Amino acid sequence: MHDITFRGDGEFPEPGSEADVLLDACGRVAAWGPGAQQMLGCPAREAVGRSADEFLYDPADAADIVRRWEKGARRGSLVLRQRSGKPLAAQIWVRALTSANGDPQWLVQAARTAVLRTYEYGRALLKGLFTDSPFNIDIFDTQLRFVGLNIAERRAGVFQGTEYSGHTMREMAPPGLLDVDALEARQRRVLETGKALIDTEVVGHPVANSPREYVWSESILPLRDPSGRVIALGHVVSDVTQRVRSRERLVLTNEAAIGIGTTLDLWRTARELAEVAVPRFADICFVDLLDSVFPAANRPKADHRVPRCSAGPLAVGQPKTRGQTLPGK
Repeated sequence: MHDITFRGDGEFPEPGSEADVLLDACGRVAAWGPGAQQMLGCPAREAVGRSADEFLYDPADAADIVRRWEKGARRGSLVLRQRSGKPLAAQIWVRALTSANGDPQWLVQAARTAVLRTYEYGRALLKGLFTDSPFNIDIFDTQLRFVGLNIAERRAGVFQGTEYSGHTMREMAPPGLLDVDALEARQRRVLETGKALIDTEVVGHPVANSPREYVWSESILPLRDPSGRVIALGHVVSDVTQRVRSRERLVLTNEAAIGIGTTLDLWRTARELAEVAVPRFADICFVDLLDSVFPAANRPKADHRVPRCSAGPLAVGQPKTRGQTLPGK
């Protein structure tokens, strides 16, 4: 199965035409589709057999079309004439055909310029999302298998293999990258409820056996067909590690401001300092107090020991010669 990788120009389909007309070798209408009747207001019985230039607002444009065709152009803008005589801006595509008798024919397809502009806005949006944005975007089917992604090179060196389509994240992700069970649970939740999950923070290790954690913001969106049935899932993922670390530092700063120095008790203040530092900054913390901070009458003796509280076994700290050492938890 070929991977669908969105990269840019040429990757998106042309819009569907609103009107289809078949011209014979002489440029007369040989077949007139219902879309042409709806667009121009002219029924097939009145259109078939007429020269195509009669449907141009300015018949002189016919010569320009021929010149562009000879130069290789197959698409262009024209002003068509509706049955009422009003002009209608349109975009046309011309494709050469051959009849059963070997005679040349042309399939002319047209779409109103306003409709095409809407399509081009959508195409520009897709291009911006899939090729120009900093986000990793993936599409999964209802069996949680990859069916499309943007710029596969971004995953190089992280995922196992380069062929994504038809494989699940469980099959592609290396061990330790993320909690795949939790991811699949979120995917199934969106499939079942039809409701998007926005900005879920996911912790993982893109580098195998590395102690460094990364945090990604993940949004899972239900993708629907015209009937409203969920047919796929869209994943939008961005690296928010620095944002999360900054938030954690801010929380820690606030906790330190509130939790350190709540009393004038020296020992309690030292313990509060250690409790802020462990375990977010270190596994163990020692607060070294110089003799000068103690009143002469209350200075600890050289063999004084202070127990350290921790989540593990009780530990004992031995003071240094310059002052008292208080291990934190």
